[in-house]
Amino acid sequence: MSSLVIVAGLVSCARDQYLLSIDTDAVVPSQLREAGGEQYSLSAVIDTVRIDVLSTDGVLLDSCQFFVPDRGNWPLSLGIARREDDQPAQLRIRAFRGRFALSDPAAKLGKQCGGPGTSATGSLTLTEPPRELAIDRLVELPPPRLGIHEAHVRLALTCIGVPPDFANRATCVDNPQQFQAATSLDQDLGDSQIGSSTIAKLVPCDPSMQPVLTAMRTRCIPGGLSIQGDSTLVGIYDPTLDPTPRRIVYLSPFFMDETEFTLARLIAQRKKEPRIPKPAAKDSTDERVFQSKFCTWQEPPVNDSLPVNCLRPDLAELLCLFDHPKGWLPSEAQWEYAAHGAGQQRTFPWGSAPASCCQASLSRGGTDARTQCPGTGVEPVRSHQGLGCVEGGDVSLDGIFDLGGSLGEFTRDAASRYPERCGLPKTGIGTDPTCLPDDESARITKGADWTAGVGSAFAVLRTTATISSLKGFRCVYPGVRQ
Repeated sequence: MSSLVIVAGLVSCARDQYLLSIDTDAVVPSQLREAGGEQYSLSAVIDTVRIDVLSTDGVLLDSCQFFVPDRGNWPLSLGIARREDDQPAQLRIRAFRGRFALSDPAAKLGKQCGGPGTSATGSLTLTEPPRELAIDRLVELPPPRLGIHEAHVRLALTCIGVPPDFANRATCVDNPQQFQAATSLDQDLGDSQIGSSTIAKLVPCDPSMQPVLTAMRTRCIPGGLSIQGDSTLVGIYDPTLDPTPRRIVYLSPFFMDETEFTLARLIAQRKKEPRIPKPAAKDSTDERVFQSKFCTWQEPPVNDSLPVNCLRPDLAELLCLFDHPKGWLPSEAQWEYAAHGAGQQRTFPWGSAPASCCQASLSRGGTDARTQCPGTGVEPVRSHQGLGCVEGGDVSLDGIFDLGGSLGEFTRDAASRYPERCGLPKTGIGTDPTCLPDDESARITKGADWTAGVGSAFAVLRTTATISSLKGFRCVYPGVRQ
């Protein structure tokens, strides 16, 4: 069998071997702390490499795992000794973020990779990364002849989530749509290529594309990679809407309304075009409207800074389009990306801790007696900016208000199980995924509402659309020319 030896700049004592250099164009954690580190998406970060030695029929023979969070760890150099049976060495090399991996006690840890009796340069505990979040490459090296031979492998971020084709000994090298033979190697590019992938960096909006709207401001959500979903929230809500397995997507830059769509904006639209339909009014007798006593539409309006609720998603789409020829409801991926902080993986729009009553419009009563926060009903937009609140407000990294609380918000996507969302490829990165519904009522809604518990405002939260005092919307617009 092949043994893996960390050489740390020195050649191992095996006579005939490969000196294997492993590099990546993904981002490593130390780059985030350097000048300009804010340009990277946290979803493009890897910090762990696992190398499995496989037999020719795919049986796991040996494994090594290394924690490589610093620029100085790259390229990673390993000595690959000649197999005793003189067969090619088959290696499966995976790079991933350690926080997403699970312990893998069944795997074999090689003695030369941090096992008993050796220096623990590698990891004593092997972990198994989710297939969807690992750069996964199969490498086959012919038996080395007469001395030491260099071999170079680069783990491309574009291949994340694309497993090898073991049956045909083929793998993603740089293009997920075009596999290459496992015997394919890369050129020696000298210095490490970490952080050089074109999809690793956030992409700003084109300022000339920013919409000029009546009674509404917009914010740029820079484009980039986003790990979406959360396996820790399985079974907490409707199991058909569990946000798992995680998937990685790439979003183009877009502009998003700074607040939910307000009565002021609707009133301005209806002055221009009186034929625009009205939402259900306060105390409507329409049986389709849930909790109509909290509907915000009244004539005359009491407070035009309240968000619009009690309407159908198709009316919401019409209102977005009325103000802008390319105005639309956000896709589920766009909404979640904005709530995560444009790829920065925030659990809640404001950070990692659940909300307080001061921080977000949550748990205010009206439909459930088990309330935690004072007040009842829908609050005006921007009511929780963080003024006088130690925890801050319901404000995202990019300055979007009320993504956590206030109203659940319509998206344009069909309600479906997370792994079955159309618009996503079977493997790899999904680019600007969206999925229009056949049934107008079967849509995904994102975000918690004013009756939900203070700990429920997860960026990944998924519910379904209803005509309700708990549901509203905001609009998005292209951030670059298409």
